Amino acid sequence: MLNAQSYESETFESLDWSGQKIAGIEFSNCQFVGVDFTHADLSKSRFFSCSFKGSNLSNVQPGYCRMQDASFESCKLIGIDFTKCDPWLFGASFQKCVLNLSNFAALKLGGTSFAGSSLREVIFDEADLSKSDFSECDLKGASFNKNDLREAQFLRAKDYAINPLNNKIQKARFDLPEAISLLSFFGIRIG
Repeated sequence: MLNAQSYESETFESLDWSGQKIAGIEFSNCQFVGVDFTHADLSKSRFFSCSFKGSNLSNVQPGYCRMQDASFESCKLIGIDFTKCDPWLFGASFQKCVLNLSNFAALKLGGTSFAGSSLREVIFDEADLSKSDFSECDLKGASFNKNDLREAQFLRAKDYAINPLNNKIQKARFDLPEAISLLSFFGIRIG
C-alpha cells in the first residue's frame, strides 16, 4: 500500500486498491496501468499530469480531489460525481473510456476530449463543453440542458438528444443521419 504523502514520475501497475483510502496523497507525472480503484476514497488527493490506462475508477469518492491535466485511456469511470472534485483548474481527457452514470453538471470542461467513450446516462447540464470532442461517443440518455456546446464535435456520435433551443450549439459539428435528431425538438417529422 502507499506509504508516502507524494509520488513523482512513478508507474503503478496491476494493483488492487479497491475500497482503499488514498486520501490526501499527491501524484505528479505518474502512470497508473491496470490499477483497480473501485470504491476507493480519493478525497483531497491531487493528480497532476498523470495518465491512467486500462484502470477501473468506478464509484470512487472524489471528495475535493484535484485532477489537473489527467488523461484516461480505456478506463472505467462509472458512477463518478465529478462535481465533487476540486473545480479549480480541473482538467482531464478521456479516450475510449466508460463514463456511464457520471455527473459533470456545471463544470468548465471547454476543450475536453471524450472521443470514443461511452457516456450513457451522464449528466452534463449547465456545463461549458465548448470545443469539446464527443466524436464516436455513445450518448444514450445523456442529459444536455443549458450547455455551451459551441464548436463541439459530435462526428460519428450516436444516440444524443440535444435541444438546440436551450443549448448554445453555434459551429458545433454533427453528421448525418444522427443530426436529424436535432429536429425532433421543433416538432418536425421526417419521412
